[in-house]
Amino acid sequence: VHDVTIGVSKYGFANDVWPTVSTPTSVTTTGIHVRKALPFSFEVGGRLSYLARSSYFAAQGEAKWALNEGFEKIPDLAVRIAYTRLFGQKDWNLGATDLDFMISKRWGVSAVTSFTPYLVARFTFVNASSEKIDFYSTETPADPSAQVATVASFPNLRVGLYRTTVGVRMTASVVSLALEATYFGGKEYSGK
Repeated sequence: VHDVTIGVSKYGFANDVWPTVSTPTSVTTTGIHVRKALPFSFEVGGRLSYLARSSYFAAQGEAKWALNEGFEKIPDLAVRIAYTRLFGQKDWNLGATDLDFMISKRWGVSAVTSFTPYLVARFTFVNASSEKIDFYSTETPADPSAQVATVASFPNLRVGLYRTTVGVRMTASVVSLALEATYFGGKEYSGK
């Protein structure tokens, strides 16, 4: 696309390049997460998340292996790998692979309550691209060169990110609550 402002006026787009029902003040997601423990400290799971007021949803598959767990004096160590894919938009391709290294230690407070502080090093590898998108608003131009001029795709984005998470999980009978904070220093990316 040569110039966004020319495209906005010439092809009939509104000033909101990405229109929504109203100006969002927050982004809300809902989801479901299931996990199944397996022998030898393995765990598999999946997650579905939905972005409210949109057609976007994400599906995730994950596997986790605790290298050691349940020792009285040694912290638990675990490795987790997950792949997440975004759905709901035919022109955008977005996938992320996570590799997490976790250390935690569980302390019992009473017969039914425990607290587990944890620290996680998270590596995320993002792969994003788009199909060719026709940015022409309504009518197909008669001139073939004008038809080609309005079709473009975004370049592939392949980038690695690092985050650190610290948190604590409280488990009381069948209730589990967690409080965590994640530090992400940001990343600049430039490409063609």
